[in-house]
Amino acid sequence: MPASATSAKWVLLWKAFQSKTHFADAALHMQGAWLGHVVNAALPVKCLLSVVLHLFQDNSTCLEDQNAVEAELDSSSDKKQQLYEIFETLCDQIPGLEDTTDWSLVCSRLEKGKDSARTEDNHALKIALPNWKLDGKEWDPPLNAKTKDDCGLSHPVCAKLLAPISVKWDNQEERNNFRIHYNPLITETQHWPAFMYLGYEGDIQDLAKGLLRSEILAARTLLYPPTFANKDDKPDHRSNRRTKADVYGVKNITPSFLAYVAVAVRFTLSLESVFLLRGGLFNYERFYNDIMAYLNDPIFKPNTDELIEWWNTSSGLFIQEHTDPADEPESMLARLRQQAKARGQQAGDING
Repeated sequence: MPASATSAKWVLLWKAFQSKTHFADAALHMQGAWLGHVVNAALPVKCLLSVVLHLFQDNSTCLEDQNAVEAELDSSSDKKQQLYEIFETLCDQIPGLEDTTDWSLVCSRLEKGKDSARTEDNHALKIALPNWKLDGKEWDPPLNAKTKDDCGLSHPVCAKLLAPISVKWDNQEERNNFRIHYNPLITETQHWPAFMYLGYEGDIQDLAKGLLRSEILAARTLLYPPTFANKDDKPDHRSNRRTKADVYGVKNITPSFLAYVAVAVRFTLSLESVFLLRGGLFNYERFYNDIMAYLNDPIFKPNTDELIEWWNTSSGLFIQEHTDPADEPESMLARLRQQAKARGQQAGDING
C-alpha cells in the first residue's frame, strides 16, 4: 500500500478513535482465530493493541496531519510497522473496531477467539489422527481417538515421528536411548522432529532437504469438515456449510499457517493432554518462533519461497481452492449465467 494511502487511513483511524463510539463485536471471535492461523499464533493481542494505543495516545497532534503521519510511520521500526499493518487489516475486517471505547474487551475477545480456535483445532486433530495413514500404512498399534494415553513415546510410531532426525530409528540402541532413557530429551525444542521431514527422515548434512514437506503436515482437518478432509476428496459445494478456510480467511498457505500446523501436529503426537503455548513441558512458543524465523529469514529465501509455493500448488497436499459455485457446470448459479449469456445479458445484469 502506498505511504500516502496508509497515512490517510491512519488519520481516519485517529478521528474514529477520538469519537469514542461503540461498535458491534460479533466478528472479534472469528478475527482472533484469523490472527492465530494467518498472522502470528505467538503474538499476544495485548502487545498488538498496546503499540497502536501508544501511537494514538502519545501522538495526538501529529495524527491529525497526513504528512506528519507519514513521517511517524516511516520512522517506526519494522516490527512496529508490521503491527500497524495487522491492526489496519483488523479494522478492515471488523466494522467499527477503531471506534471502540473498551480496548480491554477487544483484547480479551480477540485472545479468546485465538485460543478457542487452537483448542478446537487440537481436538479435531486428536480425533482425526487415528484415521490417517502414513505412507499408506495403518497405525500399529491402533490409536484411540478418545484419549492420548497411547501417544508420545509409549507408541512406537508417534515416538519415531517425535524423535530428532539425529536418532537413527533402525538402530535399536539409539531408539531405546530416546524412548526409554530420554536421550536426547523429547522436550528440547532445538532438535526438530522427524515428522517435519518428507518421508519422516532428515539429513544431518543437509537439514533443509525435505524440511516441512511431510504428508502429516497436510492437516486439512483444520480447514475442512471431515467429509472431505481426506486428501483425495474435494469440497462439496452442494452443501451450504462454510469451511474453516472460508470462515478464517485462509486463502493460501503462509509461513505463519505452516508453523501453526507444525505446532498442532507436534502436540497431537505427544502425550500432553493440555496445550500451553508457553510454560508447559514443551516450549511451543520457541518451536513456533524458530520455524517462523526459518521461513522468513532472507538467507533461506530461495528454499522457503519455493516451499510455500509448493504447498500452494497441486504439488502440495494442503489447500484445495474453494471453488466458486458459478464455476460448477451443474450449479444453479452457473446455469442461470449460461441462460443469461444466451439471452445476451452481461453477468452483472442478471438481476436486472
